[in-house]
Amino acid sequence: MKGIALGCTGGSFLEGMGYDQSVVKVMEEASGLPAVTTSGGVLASLRALAVRKVAVFTPYDEWLSNRLVMFLRSNGFDIAFHAFGFDLRTTLQDDCWQPINDWVAAQVPDDADGVFISCTDFGWLRGIAPLEERIGIPVVTSDLATLWHLLQTVNADARLPANLSRLTQVSKSGLRNVG
Repeated sequence: MKGIALGCTGGSFLEGMGYDQSVVKVMEEASGLPAVTTSGGVLASLRALAVRKVAVFTPYDEWLSNRLVMFLRSNGFDIAFHAFGFDLRTTLQDDCWQPINDWVAAQVPDDADGVFISCTDFGWLRGIAPLEERIGIPVVTSDLATLWHLLQTVNADARLPANLSRLTQVSKSGLRNVG
């Protein structure tokens, strides 16, 4: 099955709660295909992993990062920690995930039950499982959330390797058991 995704975190949460759903509606009407947004994928991913109190990390300026925090709060999430301004230039090489993993791991508070690393410019996926192992809680990135949510939406979730992250171990059938 085919589907379409808006792969931009900020562009799909900027207008607040419900904006991502209005973007999905426009994309579906225009394309005739099932559609998802990155921010909608983030919400679905965090919920599928039963994350309630999230540590949020972004490369954004403070104003945009604060809008993300408001978006997450308005959708029922508690924010355990919020860091912004990560320098994306440190991750420009292929699979250069160690600098961001070090940045995140050093700051995750004990009361967080999940991590969200925002921005589709963080293109790596291979660094997620090592970070989860290091900090002991689920990690969701914008790219992973978008891909996972799109594949869930078009019933192709088996295409993601289960060892990529805790999220890729959650199947559509398992979603029925997630609160």
